[in-house]
Amino acid sequence: GVITHEMRTPFANLQFNLQILEMYGKDHLLPEQRDQLVQLSKGVNSARTMVDNLITLASFFSRQIELVPEEIDFKDLMRTTFPPLKEIADEKNITFQVDIVGKLSPVMGDRNLLANVLYQLVHNAIKFTRDGGKVWVSCWTTVDGFFFDVKDTGVGIQPDKLKDIWTSFTQTADPLRRGLEGLGLGLALVKNIVNAHRGEVWVESKPGSGSVFGFKVPLTAGGKPKAVEEQAITPQEP
Repeated sequence: GVITHEMRTPFANLQFNLQILEMYGKDHLLPEQRDQLVQLSKGVNSARTMVDNLITLASFFSRQIELVPEEIDFKDLMRTTFPPLKEIADEKNITFQVDIVGKLSPVMGDRNLLANVLYQLVHNAIKFTRDGGKVWVSCWTTVDGFFFDVKDTGVGIQPDKLKDIWTSFTQTADPLRRGLEGLGLGLALVKNIVNAHRGEVWVESKPGSGSVFGFKVPLTAGGKPKAVEEQAITPQEP
């Protein structure tokens, strides 16, 4: 609780003051200064997201996460989660398409955590797809599960990296991804959230040909979380 408060409070203060500048100061800034303000705001939001991810992942490892299950309409969840991702895709001229196959059955699960899974997977696909590429989401339900995958035309992943892709800080060891923003925690967070819902994750990829990331959770994914696999939060050697 202390770590959560102390790490998140400075970002809340920064974001509040940036909002004041954007509301009352933009008209008095030069175009170059307005651009710098936009970049500053993006940087603060990115850093806040990384801290939130690190805290959430650490909570899984310390077994302090408790699911708050409720009935989830994934169509509605995507409708509220995807708009900011669509903006990022538009900035890179990336085609972002969503295909819902048939009627989606409701899922019992933690709405906030599963929304984080959707965001992480789609954001990851957009981040590692070159300008002008394509990202498309597919989702469907069977009698006992909800399936979701996101395909991209991005840089792809080397075969020897696939086994470690769901591990914390893996990005620092991936030469294809080095230099892009992030701590490499997103996919580790996805795996732990899906596992806690008694689901499973998968990935298929080929360097230069894009990737497919996906997950499945049972329709009755609520209840007592599945035990989280112990994992040390330590960077891997390059």
